[in-house]
Amino acid sequence: MSWAVHARRVRDETLPVGRRVSSLHSLIAGHHAPFGFLATAAHLRDTVGARRGRWTGRQVIEALDLLEESRITHLAYRAEFAGRRRKEKAQGRRRPTAGDIAALGRAEWGKDPAEARTRVPSRRERGSG
Repeated sequence: MSWAVHARRVRDETLPVGRRVSSLHSLIAGHHAPFGFLATAAHLRDTVGARRGRWTGRQVIEALDLLEESRITHLAYRAEFAGRRRKEKAQGRRRPTAGDIAALGRAEWGKDPAEARTRVPSRRERGSG
């Protein structure tokens, strides 16, 4: 299912909290887990204060809000990166640098889209290696 469907279920206060948490986990598993599933779920639990898997409705909403904020930054980062890569390809730079690839895959809660606008030079471009 889509992000929107799962997010709607997380926000649906008519559902039992357990089902809402399950939908939150589905978002992490299928759509956005910047640290991997377990670490992302643990980060959200710790941040909102859900101890020993006991969630409140408010905590589930807070966790979803945090996850959505992180996802938005990741999507913006990828969009900036894609735009820059299109321009570079038009200039004949067919491959991203190792630094670009590492930055794209780096595990971060929030990404800075401005960082994606700048090419990470290769060793050869820096004159070392």
